[in-house]
Amino acid sequence: MTGLWYNHSPQGCSTMNVINRVDTGAFTGQYSNGQSGWCAKSGDWFPLTGALTSENAITFTVKWKNSSTDCNSTAVWTGNKKDKLIKTKWVLTSSTRDPVTGSDTFTRDCQCRRCPEPEVKSKTNN
Repeated sequence: MTGLWYNHSPQGCSTMNVINRVDTGAFTGQYSNGQSGWCAKSGDWFPLTGALTSENAITFTVKWKNSSTDCNSTAVWTGNKKDKLIKTKWVLTSSTRDPVTGSDTFTRDCQCRRCPEPEVKSKTNN
């Protein structure tokens, strides 16, 4: 589960970097939004927390606030992990607008010309 996961969509490419996973299924990491047109810019990294809640069920949350940017919003993804594919549905809530929903599919391979990459990659890809 640790390592880089990429999402390719018509709006852009995003990267989830799972840094730490514990035996309970909980994990932490960072997320970079690759979609243009809103507060969280590509290349900016935001804290991520999540869990594998059963053998294949996954949930994770990104609070779009870091040391330089505060988007006043939170996104929650829920879905399933199977092998090297994570399929999710998400909800973005914000103090400044109505909730927005969508879906994302994450893979181990970047399918864009350029995917956001952390400065230091996780060494484990399992």
